[in-house]
Amino acid sequence: MSMSWKGRCAGWARPFPATVAFALATAAADYWAVEDAAARERLPLYEVIPAALPEEMTPANGYPRRETYLRWQRSHGDNGGTRYSALTQINRHTVTNLAVAWTYHARDASNNIQCNPIIVDGVMFAPTPGKQMVAVDAATGVERWRFRPEGRPAFRGLTYWPGRSGASPRVLFCAGPYLYALDPQQGRPIAGFGEEGRVRLPGPAQGDFGAATAAPATFEEIVVVPGFEKDVWGFDLVTGRHLWTFHTVPRPGEFGADTWDQPQPYAANCWGGMAMDEVRGIAYITTGSPKPNFTGMYHRGQNLFANCVIALDARTGRRLWHFQEIRHDIWDLDIPAPPNLATITRDGRRVDVVAACTKIGNTLLLDRVSGKPIFPFRLRRAPTSTVPGEVTWPYQPDPELPEPFSKMTYTEADLTDRTEEAADYALTRFRSMAHGFFQPCGEGKATIFFGIDGGAEWTGACVDPETGRLYVTASHIGWTISLFRDDDPPDDPGASKTPGQLVFEQACAQCHGAHRLGLGMYPPLRGLRHRMAEADVVRQIREGKNAMPAHPDLPASDLAALVDFLLLRDRPLPPPGPRPERPRYNSNGYPKFYDHEGYPANRPPWGTLNCLDLNTGKLVWKVPLGEYPELTAEGVPLTGTENYGGAIVTAGAGVLRRHPRQPYPGLRQGHRGRTVVGAAALDGFGTTRVLRGAGAAVPRDCGDGWQQAGHPVRGRVRGVRAAGAVIGSGSLRRLRTSGIGVRGSWDPTRLCCGPGNQATLPGRGPIPRLRPLWKRSSSSAAAVPGSRLPCTPPVPICSRWCSPGCCPVGCSPRRAWSRTSPGFPRGWTGSS
Repeated sequence: MSMSWKGRCAGWARPFPATVAFALATAAADYWAVEDAAARERLPLYEVIPAALPEEMTPANGYPRRETYLRWQRSHGDNGGTRYSALTQINRHTVTNLAVAWTYHARDASNNIQCNPIIVDGVMFAPTPGKQMVAVDAATGVERWRFRPEGRPAFRGLTYWPGRSGASPRVLFCAGPYLYALDPQQGRPIAGFGEEGRVRLPGPAQGDFGAATAAPATFEEIVVVPGFEKDVWGFDLVTGRHLWTFHTVPRPGEFGADTWDQPQPYAANCWGGMAMDEVRGIAYITTGSPKPNFTGMYHRGQNLFANCVIALDARTGRRLWHFQEIRHDIWDLDIPAPPNLATITRDGRRVDVVAACTKIGNTLLLDRVSGKPIFPFRLRRAPTSTVPGEVTWPYQPDPELPEPFSKMTYTEADLTDRTEEAADYALTRFRSMAHGFFQPCGEGKATIFFGIDGGAEWTGACVDPETGRLYVTASHIGWTISLFRDDDPPDDPGASKTPGQLVFEQACAQCHGAHRLGLGMYPPLRGLRHRMAEADVVRQIREGKNAMPAHPDLPASDLAALVDFLLLRDRPLPPPGPRPERPRYNSNGYPKFYDHEGYPANRPPWGTLNCLDLNTGKLVWKVPLGEYPELTAEGVPLTGTENYGGAIVTAGAGVLRRHPRQPYPGLRQGHRGRTVVGAAALDGFGTTRVLRGAGAAVPRDCGDGWQQAGHPVRGRVRGVRAAGAVIGSGSLRRLRTSGIGVRGSWDPTRLCCGPGNQATLPGRGPIPRLRPLWKRSSSSAAAVPGSRLPCTPPVPICSRWCSPGCCPVGCSPRRAWSRTSPGFPRGWTGSS
């Protein structure tokens, strides 16, 4: 293998320091060696890829034109993946009165579809959970046609081509091993496109994933398809003829081949998506990590073109440039989101850029033609691995701009403080894990970090082309990954159980699994003989460690039998064969770090919607996205949740996004990050709901962060929570309370909340400062009464529940509360 180890990113072609090249070359000679941590520490702390100079940035060419944003002909909106609509009928002023116009039921299955539909000439095209394609009248919801391809169609995207040079329009999508082209009017395969309207893709099909999982993009008479397993292909849009292939894992003799010592199948795959500059004819691809995940001894090197943004000539498939975020990724931290094309202002000039959001919360902002970063891209010295055979890359990304909207490193400061029990549980287990900046996964000990499911995910971001602001959802959940030497012989289910196995099943299997593979955050015990001496095993069983309880009373005979079982000394083993060239490891899967009640073990927010100004690289705002209703009911401020739905930005300065735990998406004001309410969605169960605006009145600002409805509230506003939103039928209130909040239902009219935490009902006087009705006990699951809500002036605060000893509207007779009372908070007690 050639050892010409160089920084391959655009704008950074100089070699790494000689010490780096020497260390990598030396490590290649011994596949069982452990890295030299001291040598790594002698390297400079940072390396920086310089930003493009102002004169090097590509001037904006004025495309796409505004009329492009009036259509939705490709999943993600357009070839640039902006998910932006220039339509203005639905905006932050009218969205509050949207109503359902029609509902379409596919009625063929109830599976997840993961696809943003397209709408062309008043017709919506979408896949169904039953693996069919349908056309639905966008005005009435009436189905026009359906077509069943071979395989799951349009998984994560489809596109419409309007036709050219006499060739007819067509709907393009991938399903199973094929690229299909359908007549949009009849739903029939296009004659003359491949064989019977379909072309077999060169890559292997992976079950329901098929050979491709991202929306293709078109340029002139070419369609570009990114492969799910790897590689990118170009086809003739008229005939389906295969034009070119780009290898995302380079073949011998191709650029980048020397960055692998063993190319891996399914590596650097293009599952995330792509975008197309339809004027310059440049296809932008984002790629996943090298494989297998979490171990790299079988794919040593920088591993191009994994974890890259790649620019390809759409006509020829020739690589124009690439930019790599993570080198030699052993954390499964792909670039999962499709790129976004944008135009921003730098030094007073409008320039064309491409942005790619990543799992660890970075936004790779690059010049669209040269691939040079718009801001200096900083890399930081990364730690070495303690696992024999692993050779980590010495530098990993640590950019300052654009500001990250999430992070990878999990620290003790991130641990939950939701309750004392949850905090103790999380801290005890955290202390048994490795953590830190790009800390490699270790053998038999969990490594915890953020990002395996984002940060950003495959739904990606949306961009407002007018302002240059990018909106992206993110999750913030910890993952605990362990490695183990997987050379233990398989258990023989027909053999009699040894005494040690019986002890293990009684004392250990509940945490480490019946097959010693580990459960959740608890590490696997397979391969234990490679990493712990007998004395250390005995000591840990007797004394315990972190989350592992001590067993001081375990009889000596049982302890000896258990140790023999764990170290494979109580059964006959096959004779050892020759040592393999390289060690082989397995992982414990993908366990998440939750507390004892099943909530994320880190502090919220656990999911966010983020606004990033691409012009400056600064985060404008970050707000929680999603909630756990039971926590909200207990007065916990919005926590956010894991979310996989992307956002849509509109010309009305609104950001539409599917709420992770609500049936409809919401609209968030793009300039302030305030939630407004509902919108429209195609859900994951074959049901399409289209909402129609009803001309709502405009809420006005009352000052100091308060709002007035501007029109009566129809229906009751169900609940108030600290610093949260109260959503009624057609309106929203932001109320700041002094604590947990008021339980019950309100029926206000023209509510206006003024300075000093005073709420006023016209003609009824001010509502006193809101205070918590209950406090959760920190020492038990029970609750104790909290401060009371003042009773004067007599205004209708509640209609069902009152604070102890106080009811301003005379809710009598007094009645008992219990855990079984309708709507009563889980885990609380009390009476009124």
